[in-house]
Amino acid sequence: MLERPHDLELGLGRRARGRTNETFNSTQKEAGRGDVTELLELEEQVTTVDKSSKSSRAASPFRPTTPQHPSPSHEVTSFERRTMARLAARWSAFLSKHPLLARAVSYSAGPSPPVVETQLRTFKFLRGTEAFFARRLHPLHLARHIVVPIFLIAWLVGFIFLVRESYFDSKTSAGAPQWISAADSFWSRDDECGLNGTYCTPFSGVSLLFRCPAQVLDVQLLNVRAVGPLEVIYQPLVVGGFDDLSTYRADAWICPAAVQQGLFGNRDGGCGQLERVGEFANYVGGTKNGVTSVGFPGTFPSSYRFKTGISQANCKDLRDDILGFNVAMTTVFSFLIRPAASVFYWVLFLMGYWHVVLVSDPTANPPDIATGFEYFLPSLFVAYAFWLHSWRWVVPAFDGAIIERTAWYLGGFWVGLLINVSLSWIPIDRLTAHDIKQQPGGLVAVICLVIFLALVITNQLRVIRRTGWVFFYLKWYAVGGVVIGILCAMPGLSFRLHHYFAAIILMPGCAFVTRPSALFQGFLLGMFLDGAGRWGLASILQTPASLVGDGSTGSPLPIFLTSATNFTIDQALIFWDAIPASVASNYDGFSLIVDDVLAWTGTATNYSIAALDRTLPHYFSLPDSEHLVNGRCEAIIALGPTIAQFVHFRANLDREYSKKLSEAASKARLQAIKEAEERVTSSKQTNTLEAGFMKFLEAADLDAREHLALADSLSHKVADALTTGAAKFEGVRKKHHSFAKALLAERDRTYSEREKAKQKYFDACDALEQARQKKSQAKDERSIEKASRAYDTAYDDMLVDKATFLLETDVANVAKARLYDSDLPSVHDFYQVLEGSTVSYLVHVLHAFTGIQSASLAKRADNNAMAEAAISSISVEQDQRQFVEAHSNKLASWELPRDLEFEECPAWHDSAEMPTTPSTVVYLQNVKIKATSKLGEISPVIESKRREISGLRNLREAYEKDRTLGDAASVLENLFDSLKDTTFLELQQTAQKAQVELINATLGDDGGPALRLHDFKSSSFVTPATCIVCEGSVWGKGLSCKVCGIAAHAKCELKVPAGCGTAGAAGVGRRRSKLGGGGLARSSSNATSSPLATKPSASSPVMPPPMRAPPAAATLETATMLYDYAATTAFELSVTAQALYDYEPQTEEELELVQDEFVSVTGSSAGDGWTEVSKDGRVGLVPTSYIQVV
Repeated sequence: MLERPHDLELGLGRRARGRTNETFNSTQKEAGRGDVTELLELEEQVTTVDKSSKSSRAASPFRPTTPQHPSPSHEVTSFERRTMARLAARWSAFLSKHPLLARAVSYSAGPSPPVVETQLRTFKFLRGTEAFFARRLHPLHLARHIVVPIFLIAWLVGFIFLVRESYFDSKTSAGAPQWISAADSFWSRDDECGLNGTYCTPFSGVSLLFRCPAQVLDVQLLNVRAVGPLEVIYQPLVVGGFDDLSTYRADAWICPAAVQQGLFGNRDGGCGQLERVGEFANYVGGTKNGVTSVGFPGTFPSSYRFKTGISQANCKDLRDDILGFNVAMTTVFSFLIRPAASVFYWVLFLMGYWHVVLVSDPTANPPDIATGFEYFLPSLFVAYAFWLHSWRWVVPAFDGAIIERTAWYLGGFWVGLLINVSLSWIPIDRLTAHDIKQQPGGLVAVICLVIFLALVITNQLRVIRRTGWVFFYLKWYAVGGVVIGILCAMPGLSFRLHHYFAAIILMPGCAFVTRPSALFQGFLLGMFLDGAGRWGLASILQTPASLVGDGSTGSPLPIFLTSATNFTIDQALIFWDAIPASVASNYDGFSLIVDDVLAWTGTATNYSIAALDRTLPHYFSLPDSEHLVNGRCEAIIALGPTIAQFVHFRANLDREYSKKLSEAASKARLQAIKEAEERVTSSKQTNTLEAGFMKFLEAADLDAREHLALADSLSHKVADALTTGAAKFEGVRKKHHSFAKALLAERDRTYSEREKAKQKYFDACDALEQARQKKSQAKDERSIEKASRAYDTAYDDMLVDKATFLLETDVANVAKARLYDSDLPSVHDFYQVLEGSTVSYLVHVLHAFTGIQSASLAKRADNNAMAEAAISSISVEQDQRQFVEAHSNKLASWELPRDLEFEECPAWHDSAEMPTTPSTVVYLQNVKIKATSKLGEISPVIESKRREISGLRNLREAYEKDRTLGDAASVLENLFDSLKDTTFLELQQTAQKAQVELINATLGDDGGPALRLHDFKSSSFVTPATCIVCEGSVWGKGLSCKVCGIAAHAKCELKVPAGCGTAGAAGVGRRRSKLGGGGLARSSSNATSSPLATKPSASSPVMPPPMRAPPAAATLETATMLYDYAATTAFELSVTAQALYDYEPQTEEELELVQDEFVSVTGSSAGDGWTEVSKDGRVGLVPTSYIQVV
């Protein structure tokens, strides 16, 4: 909204407002026709007059707001004078040529001088009353700066108490109830409950203790809902309730049904209890307690009944009581407290908004406070605009007429705030063309509403004309109309006039001191708050689908071909028309609803109703269905049931006569053609299976002239086998589809792990930067030492996190490469194998069909030979080639995504080089040991699985060559399970190998001796212990080694050097970086080889390892000491091991072992699997797996 223009706009001949400026008004006409300089002088005079008149200045909302003396930038130039003079001359000439228009313009401009009311004239019969109360309440008025806060606090406390009692303190004799809304039920609309109601189970045996809000009958269906043969709209959805047991269908709205049963009233709400009773038939409708329910003569899988004897303590909805409380408080506040105009307005706004949010029209039960605050700030902005451009001009005029202010403003305000109740008798719920046309009486109501609004607008225009503001309002409303017209013309969107938006549009037209303006302002403010508090400032442009909701969108619907004239009980099938070619690209199948329950989805155009109860009526409907195409394999597998259906028809027609055989063959042909069209493939060729099946049907048409005696054999040996086999193949296809999705999910998981590692690395870099800053800011020696330790720890943590990030990046790249180089091609290959097996199986069954036919009737030998030739023309190899060509065309333009790279952290400038500081080397060695151990576990399993896969492939080929040997479909399913398990094992193997290879590339092929990791366990430290890595205190939760007893933080587990039980494990040597204050250095400049010289440890074998010769003395390598180190603990000075097995030395360099004897570990390693020990003064090598550190 725009602020009102200045009263004295230069050169426009604006009229002054207010009766205090009559002198200026009489002169302004001449100023409009004369020199502009005189107008400037006149403006200064009028400003002086306004300053000298205190009463005029206080009462008139139209006083000038510009400075008394215009600034030089506002001076009128000679060019502007000439331009305005020319425009005025042209306008006068134009009006002189059109006298009617001139009179209309002159009339619209209003009287001269304009009549502007700045103070309301009280009715004569109220003046004495107003004066009496003004005198009596004057002391209260003088103390209102104290009274108003106290009153508002008391009001707020009472309001909160009542809201709490209404919503948050309900209880019954059976326990605390659960809040439900007016439209809640146990069954979702349309097909949202899934096939046969799968998603809405259980159907019985469930009890619900519930509480309903008040005014539940005000919630009605706004779109047609089908209940059997009936269409329900503009009433609550209630089905049943009038049988002997008062049974309701599961989709009946619970709260209206409870009102119908008399558990509580519509105005009060209340509590109740019900129990689901499962399937029921023949629901009876009726009317009771103002609620009408419809009947349903069919059966429904779920129902419920109400229980009696539930107490209603604290279950009453207090919205009527709260309404009475707030109406009384607003009346007292306006009439007795008599606040200032601005306080009156803002208290009215705040109270009204939260009354809607918490009481009259909440978004949920109990009210959602978070949503209320979400809508509050936008509403507050609009409320400020209302005050600025409308209310502040009118409310002060009622300061001397408090009785009228209370009546006009509060009367209109409460009617508008409760518009969902006060105007509910008007048959309009939404101002959309769809609702107006659909709702009975909607068009008449709109016409009456338009007439009423026209009268109101005409009255306001009359007032506006008297003040001289007609052209100003017409200009801005015209601009707004053009903008709305442009918005309405936007494609794909429809304009919706929310009632909050109507209040925004109409509010500026009420900025004039009249009683109707006061009434309209109160009503429009209440109407705005009702809409904004309930729905927020919803969009005025919405898509047609959102406006229609769950109503009909006008989309094409299937047409039933089966009717009472052509339906037969023996056939027990219903048919419908296929998808029209014009919309075939938008739909891929049908959904069939039987008795208001989704009973079937698929692509066929018929449905068997043999299983339905023939004693009850049934209702069928085909709603729109848009499901994704399942692919080529699904289409091929779907041919199995299609052929099986044909064979069933074939057997039945053989029993009756040859004519029905021709009909069945024709339907099977059409079905096969449709399925071929629906199959997703880039090739337009017909595969050999489809071509052979078509020729086979031609032979069936010829055979229609012959009588078939072995119909039962065809049904059992052909049709049932097709159905069973197709079901198995479909199960394999679904598993393979899930496996493909799992592969993509595994790739996404590796990407996610990399992102986590990257974020952890970035956080470590930030922590390192903070430690560096603290180090540079340290003053005394103690602080510097502490900051240096913290910096070194942060630096080591950053390098470890960087190493993890690099490892995860490499793993993600390897997983990505494997996915696109191996796994996805394997998925496609298996789809090809699946299709080949399906085609082969179908060929086998069709051969069985022809064999039965040949053996049964010699008269049909010629026709049967034709069918045999047709089936023999089906080529698995040719269809396989077509499969390869179709998928090769799709993948021809595909490119492998580029590798992921190390990303440099903005806070720590670094390179992609793997760090090799001492702590990082320890971490990498630990990772390698774990990965190597994992590889040792996985590799034998993978080899076993590969041998199993090879055997299954050979078995499948044998079964497909000779079907009598066994079930190829079962073998194929086992083959898939083995391939899936092997693939995931190989994924783990690939990831572990990638880590080992990267660590070997960083640390060398050895990457450190094969040491034993510490066997950590979670421990609770009552007394502080020192972490073996970071030297910090371990307090509370931490880790301790089961063998050597060292303590560490959980985050430091992989930083502890391997070699549990050896002398080198007792202390961790770390190379601390001494960086100056010059900032962070790149790791490439600090990457060094590991300074740690770790020692081998004894393992704890369950069985002794195979013996091998120790390394020859000539091959032993001498380690070079890189740093000086002095042992400080007893653990470091001596390590004792116990022999687990007897061992006889085989060379001079070895020592004998006797089970259970003790030896001393010297700590030197002579190669993998050998440890140097001392015994009786002798030193030699023993197998590492034969001793255990004690």
